[in-house]
Amino acid sequence: MTGFGFDIRSRAFIGGPHIKIVPVGIAGFSSATYKHEPYPDTIGITTIDYGELDLRIGIGLNYAPDDNNLFVAIIGFDRYKKSFKQYEVGDSTVIISSIPAFHVGAETRLSSWLVGRIGASQVYQGISGIWRPDSGGKRKTKSRFSRFEVNIGLAIIFRNMIVDLSLNEDLLFNGPYFISGSSEPLTNKISVTYDF
Repeated sequence: MTGFGFDIRSRAFIGGPHIKIVPVGIAGFSSATYKHEPYPDTIGITTIDYGELDLRIGIGLNYAPDDNNLFVAIIGFDRYKKSFKQYEVGDSTVIISSIPAFHVGAETRLSSWLVGRIGASQVYQGISGIWRPDSGGKRKTKSRFSRFEVNIGLAIIFRNMIVDLSLNEDLLFNGPYFISGSSEPLTNKISVTYDF
């Protein structure tokens, strides 16, 4: 497999100590060629070309009324394109566009060692696809939908180390195992940051 890719990200904080406007931009590209050697009893080598293009822009507003609280709001637009070509089979292209995506969040210090976070997203998304088989013709698909998500998290601070937990919101509805018999995990993601 051979390939190439790059990613450019930009963010700026503009404003005073309490209110900041935050423009954000992300652009990424990757391309690869994969040659699959078949099993000894089959004929030929399968070659697949693959490409990705990811463009995102957004603008956010950060409001920190004091040192213990932070509120954020973001509107964003993104376009993701994935191309896939398998020689002697055909090629396909999928484009996913979020126009627009709204995100809000809040963070508050609950104690000297604990920070609570909550966020919500409303995304309007369109997906279109084109399939062109090598035998001829073209097939198109198109769909549009919206989704709403809520995330709840905690940050636990141990001196120079911060443990961030993204809590599983299904626990709010189903409860832990000894109440509902549901085997939902406590967290979906855990990250650790250490400040040297």
